[in-house]
Amino acid sequence: MACNVLRGRMRRWHLMYLLAGFCGLYFICSVWIMYLLGNDRTMVTNLMSFIHKTTNDSPCDDVDLSRLSIVYTNDGIGGQWQPLFSDTCPAEDASVDIQMEKEWDKIPVNYPNFIFSVSGWIQVVKVKTWTVKPLEVIIVPHSHQDPGWLKTFDNYYMLYTASTLDLIVDKLTIHRDWTFIWSDVIWLARWWSEASADRKLKLNRVLRSGQLEIVTGGWVMSDEATAHYAAMLTQLTEGHQWLQQNLGITPNVSWAVDPFGHSSTMTYLLQRSNLQKMVIQRVSYAVKQHLASEKNLEFYWTQAWDQSHSTAGLCHMMPFLSYAVPFSCGPDPQVCCKMDFTNSKCYYGLQQVPPIRVDDSNVAYWSKELWKQFQKKAELYDHGVLLVPHGDDFYYSDSIDWDKQFGNLTKLINYINTQSHMKTKVRFGTLSDYFTSVNKRMTHDSSLKMPTLAGDFFTYNDRADQYWSGYYTSRPHLKHMARKLQSLLRSVEIFFSLCLAQAIHTGTVERIMEILRDAVKLQSFRQTLSLFQHHDAITGTAKRKVVRDYGDRLKSAFNGLSGSLGSLLANELKTMNNIQHVEVNLASEWTGYDKLVTQKTIVIDGSQNLYQVHIVVYNSLPHRRQDVVVLHVTESMVKVLDRSTHRYISCQVNPVWSTNGALQLDVFELVFEVELPPLSVRTYALISDSDHIPTMAKLSVPLIQITDFRDVDSPGFSLSAVKDVVFTIESPYLLATFATCTGKLQYTTRKSDGQTLRSEVKFMTYGTGSKYNVFKDKSGAYTFQPDGQAEPLQDGSVKVYIVEGPVMSKVLTVQSGIVHTITLYNNSAAVYVDNIVDMSGSQWNNIELVLRLNTAVMDPENKLCVDLNGFQMHKKKTRKKLEIQGNFYPMTSMAVIETSEERLTLLTSSTHGVASLHPGELEVVLDRKLLQGDWRGLNEGVTDNVPTHSQFVLLFERRHKLPIKKDSLMCYPSPMAMILSDTLEQPLDILITGKRSDPAQLVKAGLDLPFPPLPYHTQLVALRSLFMEGGNRSHALLSIHRRVADCGFLCFTKQCHSQSTDFIDLANHSKSIFIDSMEETILTGVKVKQKIKDKRISVPPMEIKAYRITFI
Repeated sequence: MACNVLRGRMRRWHLMYLLAGFCGLYFICSVWIMYLLGNDRTMVTNLMSFIHKTTNDSPCDDVDLSRLSIVYTNDGIGGQWQPLFSDTCPAEDASVDIQMEKEWDKIPVNYPNFIFSVSGWIQVVKVKTWTVKPLEVIIVPHSHQDPGWLKTFDNYYMLYTASTLDLIVDKLTIHRDWTFIWSDVIWLARWWSEASADRKLKLNRVLRSGQLEIVTGGWVMSDEATAHYAAMLTQLTEGHQWLQQNLGITPNVSWAVDPFGHSSTMTYLLQRSNLQKMVIQRVSYAVKQHLASEKNLEFYWTQAWDQSHSTAGLCHMMPFLSYAVPFSCGPDPQVCCKMDFTNSKCYYGLQQVPPIRVDDSNVAYWSKELWKQFQKKAELYDHGVLLVPHGDDFYYSDSIDWDKQFGNLTKLINYINTQSHMKTKVRFGTLSDYFTSVNKRMTHDSSLKMPTLAGDFFTYNDRADQYWSGYYTSRPHLKHMARKLQSLLRSVEIFFSLCLAQAIHTGTVERIMEILRDAVKLQSFRQTLSLFQHHDAITGTAKRKVVRDYGDRLKSAFNGLSGSLGSLLANELKTMNNIQHVEVNLASEWTGYDKLVTQKTIVIDGSQNLYQVHIVVYNSLPHRRQDVVVLHVTESMVKVLDRSTHRYISCQVNPVWSTNGALQLDVFELVFEVELPPLSVRTYALISDSDHIPTMAKLSVPLIQITDFRDVDSPGFSLSAVKDVVFTIESPYLLATFATCTGKLQYTTRKSDGQTLRSEVKFMTYGTGSKYNVFKDKSGAYTFQPDGQAEPLQDGSVKVYIVEGPVMSKVLTVQSGIVHTITLYNNSAAVYVDNIVDMSGSQWNNIELVLRLNTAVMDPENKLCVDLNGFQMHKKKTRKKLEIQGNFYPMTSMAVIETSEERLTLLTSSTHGVASLHPGELEVVLDRKLLQGDWRGLNEGVTDNVPTHSQFVLLFERRHKLPIKKDSLMCYPSPMAMILSDTLEQPLDILITGKRSDPAQLVKAGLDLPFPPLPYHTQLVALRSLFMEGGNRSHALLSIHRRVADCGFLCFTKQCHSQSTDFIDLANHSKSIFIDSMEETILTGVKVKQKIKDKRISVPPMEIKAYRITFI
C-alpha cells in the first residue's frame, strides 16, 4: 500500500515538472516572437488571437480589438457636417400630475400567489369598504366584433355581425329607451351595402335620436403598439369619411377596450380628430391597482411634449380585468357574472351555473346585489356618475338575447329607481351620455378635479409576470409586408392626386377619365391596409386560417397597387399622346402571402449598344434624396444612362445569392447611385454593350471556404482568401471590422473623429416556460414568457462572403435558417443590417430568435429611448421588477441607447419587440415559433413561420451639444436618424419598362410633381383624393407632420439645410399645385376648422395638420 502511494506521488511530481517545463518553453517562445516583431503590437495581437482560437474548444470566441491599430482612408469628409439652428431644438417636457415612466418607480408589481380561480385570473382591484352615496348609473350595451380573430372577417359577418346590425335598428326602433354603441365602421360599410332601404332609414333615425352612437368611428379598432401612426390615421380617416358621406355624422367619443396596451400617439390622433373623450381597458393590472388606490382612473391624457396641454383629452380607464359583463358592474365578478342573462358566465366550483331570470320573486334580491356593486365601484371615482358597459364578444346577434338582456336589466333598473333609500338612478345610455353627465357634475362642483397624465401604457400584463410583449413580433412577415403596402399606397395616392390635379388644370378630359379608373381600386386597397391595423391582425394574434386570409388580402392589394402605379407612370411618361404607352411594372414581385418579395430578373440579350429597358425611379418624399438602385440582370456588360443628364452612371456588379444563401451563377446584381429631387420621377436606360468593361465587385471568403469554388465556373469576379482572424470593409464614412470565423460585425470606426466603437452583433435565443417548474405557462402569440436569460445561438456551419466595390461593400453570412447581411454604402454614414430568417424547421420549436448588439454605449441608468408608432419617442428605464419580458417594448421606427457623449440609433422598417436589458445592450426579436397557446382564447401556437425579411440601420453618432434637460422623459431622433428613417420607411419605388427596340423615343426622361419641397423635418404624411365635383374640380386631403430633431447632433450639409421659416407656401412656388381653395380640417378631414386664404400653412413642432384642398 505504501509503495503504491509513493508511486502515485512520484507521478504527480513528474507531471508538475513537465507542466513547468512547458510553461517555461511557452514564455521563451513568446519573448523570442516579441523580439523578432519589435513593437508591432497589431501583429502580436492577431497572432495571440489566432493561437487562442485554434486551441479553444469553442469554434469562435469574441474578437478583442482594444489594442488593434485601425488603418483606413479618410477623404476629408468632416467638412460636410454642420449643427442645426437652435430654433429646431426640442422644448422641455410638459408639466403633468402623473408621468407614467416616473410613476413606475413607485408602482408595486404584486400579483397574489397561491390563489386560484376557474379561469386562472383574479380581480386585483378590490373595494374593501363603501358607503351609500347618490349615484347616476349609465348602462351602455355594446358588442365587441373583431373583423377577424378565431374566424375570418367574412365568416364572422355571416354568422354574427349582419344579424347584430339588423337587430340594432329593429330593436331600437321598437324600444325607444334602449341604447347601443358601435365602433368598427368596416362592419357598417359591409352591412350598408346589403341593407334594405327601410333598414337604412331606421339606422339614420336611431342615430339621430341618440339611441345608437358610433364611437371612435375608425375602420377598425386599431392596435396601438405595432401599427405606424400614418396607418392608424389612414384607418381612422377611412372610417370618418365613410360615416360623413353615408350617414352625415362625425363621432366625438372613443371606445378602445381590446387593444393590448394603449399609446399616447393614438390619444393625439383621436384628440385632433374631434374625439375629445375616450374609454380604454387593457392596462397592466399593477397600473390599475395603483391608479385606483388614488382615485386616478380618470384623467386628462396629454402629450409629454405639449406644455400647453392643448392635446389633452378626458380618459376613462375601466378599473377591472375585462370589458365583459362579469367585470363591468362592480369589483365582485361572482356577482356581476349573474348580470349576463343569456350566457353561463358563473361557476360553482368547476361547474357552470345557468343564467338567472329576473321575476317578481327575486327582483328585490338581485336589484340589491347589483346596487351594492354599483356603490362599490363608485368608490373608485369622486363625481358620482358610473359607467357600466354591458356586452362581450359578438353579443346581441340573436333576438332572444336582446330580449333577455334588456328585459331583465329593465326590471332591475325600474326597481332600483323606485327605492329612494338606494339614492341611485339607473338608465340605458351611450358614452356621450356618460361624459355629458360627468361634465355637468364637474361644472357644478369646482372641488372635483382630474389629474393630467402623460406617457403610455406598455407593456400590458393581466396576470403575474405574463407580459404581452410577444405580439410585438408575432408573425413578423406580415408586419413587414404591411409596412411595404403602407409605403406603396402612400406613393400611389400622392401620384394619383397630383396627376389628377394637373389633368383637371389642363382640362384633359380623356386623361381625367383614365386616372379616375383607379379611384375605386385605390379605396379598396386603402381599406385593406386599414383592416390589417385591427388589433388581432397586425399583432399576429389570429388563427392560422385567419392569418392566411389577412395575408391574401395584403398580397392582392400590394399587387393591385403595383399595377396602378405602373399604369399611372406609363401614362405620364409617354412622350406623345397618340402612341400606346410603354408597359411599366415594379422591379420586384410578391407571389404569395407566405413568400418573400423578390427582385425580377431583367433579361439582357447582349446586343451591341441596344436599349434594353428603362428603369423608372420615383421619389415620393418631399425632400431631395441620395439613394442606391439595386437590380438583377442576366448580363454584367450593361451601361446605365441617366436620361435627364445624358450621362452614363458609375455602376457596380455584384454576385447574387438566393434567399437561402446559395450563390446564383446566372444572375448579377447591378448597383448604382441616384440623386433625385423632391417628389420626382427619373428614368435610366439600361444599354447592353459587349465592349463595356463592367466594374465587378471583389469577392472574398475565409481561407477554409476557398475549396467551395474549386469546381465553380468563374462568373467574372476576382476571388481572394481572408487568412486573418478579422477583416474589414469600409465606406468614406465608416470602417467596419468583422470576425472571420462568424462573419459578424465586431467594431465600427467613425472616420469623422477616428472613434472606434464596439458594435458586436450576436444571434441569441430564448426558450419558454421553466426548466424547473412544469406548471409555469409558456409563451404564445400574445405573451413572452422566457425560461431565463437568452443563450447564444450556436453558429454551427457558417459561410461568409465579402463583397467590395466603389458603390457599396457588404458581408453576407449564411447559416441554418438565417441569411445575415451587413452593408456599407458609399453615400451613407450608417450600417445597414438585413436578415432573412426561416424558422419553419423543428429545431426552432419554442424558440424566440433575437439579434443582440453589444456596444460601448453604456448608460449606467440603463434607459432605452423607443418610438411610439413612429410619431414620437419616450424613455424607458429597464427595471428588474418587470422581469425580462416586461422590459420589452414595441419598436415601430427606431430605438436609441446613449450616454452624454455617444448615441446608437437602431432604425427598423417594421415593428419588432426591443429591449436594453443591460447597459450597452440593444436586442430586437426577429421571429418566434411557439407550439402552444397562452390561454388568451386563441388556443393554438404560432407555428406557421415563413421566410421573413427584416431591415435595420445602425447609426453611431457623437453628441456635440448636451440636451436642454438631461432628465427629460421625452427624446428625439437626431437629424440623420430622421432622414435615414424616411428612406427606410419610404424606399424608392423602382419600376422597369417592357422591352422595346428604342424606348428612348417613347419614355420621358422624368417629371417633377407639382408640389413644393419641404424641410427635412417636415413629412408629407398623406395626400389622398377625396372626390370629384362637377367634372372640373377635385378635392384632396393633405396631411403634414412637423417633426422635432435633437439638435445636439451634426448633420450632412446638403441633407439638413436649414429651412427655418414657419410657413410653407403651397401656391407661390415653381412646383406649386393648382389650388382653388384650401381649408384646415380635423385630421380625418370631415370637419373644417378654418379657411386658408393665402394658401400658406404653418405646422407647429410635433403636430400634424390636415387640409382639404380643392384643385381646379
